[in-house]
Amino acid sequence: GKKKMLCIKLLTQFIFFNIILYISVWYVLTNYYFSYPKDLRWDWKEIYKTNGGELNAKQIGETIKGLHQQKHPNGEPFLIGTATASHQIEGHCKPTESNWCRWEAQGKTQGLSGAATDALRQFDDDLPKRMVDDFHFNSYRFSVSWSRIQPKGPTYFNETAIEEYVNMVKKLKEKNIEPMLTLLHFDVPVWFEDLGGFEKDDRNVHHFVNFSIHIFKKMHHLVKKMVHD
Repeated sequence: GKKKMLCIKLLTQFIFFNIILYISVWYVLTNYYFSYPKDLRWDWKEIYKTNGGELNAKQIGETIKGLHQQKHPNGEPFLIGTATASHQIEGHCKPTESNWCRWEAQGKTQGLSGAATDALRQFDDDLPKRMVDDFHFNSYRFSVSWSRIQPKGPTYFNETAIEEYVNMVKKLKEKNIEPMLTLLHFDVPVWFEDLGGFEKDDRNVHHFVNFSIHIFKKMHHLVKKMVHD
């Protein structure tokens, strides 16, 4: 009767609106999420070429040197440099210490970090000198590896690892490069992740706070700017 017809009508409308919804979501995802607009895609060949030749350190340095002539409205010079993340450049991580390294060992990432650029071992006196002489940098933002500093649990600190970062900062400052320290850049200790990580802030965030306080006490006299990425 009438109730049956009404139910069929409502069901038909429900199916119709769901089809429209699915089509709309599919359109948005395929056109805006899964693919970048053409004008946002980076053409590395064009980026690294200028006047038919590859952009080299000298050209970059000269450009930055010119920028140093400009001042911030408050009168302070601009800080111009580069930035890195510990996991991306240090290498030699351990699946028992770093959550990201554990993902690598489990095959959950597209590649392995391996030795990366072996940054801590390669960071000698020559690298800060090149930052100044070749690129005219006056700042360098880097991250300390929480998983290297606290690999075994919340009560243990690897002071040797901290000292490596302290020595790196001293070499930067000798060349008048202002260090900017990132306290966390996406990888965390395995033990912290196993506790639920930042998804359980009410229980776990104090571990990160304690880590940050420890680093601050060790490096506050050398580093004026510390951030959490």
